Amino acid sequence: MDVIHREVLRLLEAAVHSARGWRILLREEANARYLLVLVFATVGMRMAGWIGHASFMGAIVAIGTATAVEITNTAMERTLDVIEPGHSEHVRRIKDIMSAAVSFTLLIYLAVMMAGIIQ
Repeated sequence: MDVIHREVLRLLEAAVHSARGWRILLREEANARYLLVLVFATVGMRMAGWIGHASFMGAIVAIGTATAVEITNTAMERTLDVIEPGHSEHVRRIKDIMSAAVSFTLLIYLAVMMAGIIQ
C-alpha cells in the first residue's frame, strides 16, 4: 500500500472517530447543544445586520474556543469519573476549574457580541 493511500485511510478513520465524538457530545451534553444554538444565533444576527463583520468573526472565534474548552471539560470530567468514581474534594476542584475555563470563554463571546451590537 502506498503512502498516500495509507494517509487517506488514516484520515478517514480519524474522521469517523471525530464524527462519533460529536454525536456523543451533542446527544449527551446539553452545554454543547447550547453552544451550537449560539453559533446559529450569531450567524442570524450577522445576517440581520445587527453585528458587523469584525464582531462576527471575533464572536465565531470566541464560540469556537468555548466549544473546544467545553469538549476538553467534558473529556476531563468523564476521565475523572472513571479514575475516581466517588466524589472527592480534588475531583470537585478540578471540575470547578474546568467549568471556570468554559465560562471565561463565554464571557469573551458575550463581550464581543455586546461590542458588536453597541456599535
